[in-house]
Amino acid sequence: MSGLITKNSARLGKIKKADTSVLLDRIAKLEGIVQTQSTQLQEMKADISEVYDEISEVEESMTSWSEKEFTKLYDVLNDNPLGR
Repeated sequence: MSGLITKNSARLGKIKKADTSVLLDRIAKLEGIVQTQSTQLQEMKADISEVYDEISEVEESMTSWSEKEFTKLYDVLNDNPLGR
């Protein structure tokens, strides 16, 4: 077992050391980009929520308005002497 460990240690010693500083820089830049985009997505989510709320308000207003107008139309049609 000890011979296997020595053999593996010798093999590991032959592996060239790699310069990972460029990769670390790229990872740091990507982390910054991800953070920025995450913040932008959260802001967009808030904006979309506001727009959805405004659309809901308009929908409720339109429903109320159309019900009133249909009531007026219904009353006009029922008051028609030719319809009786």
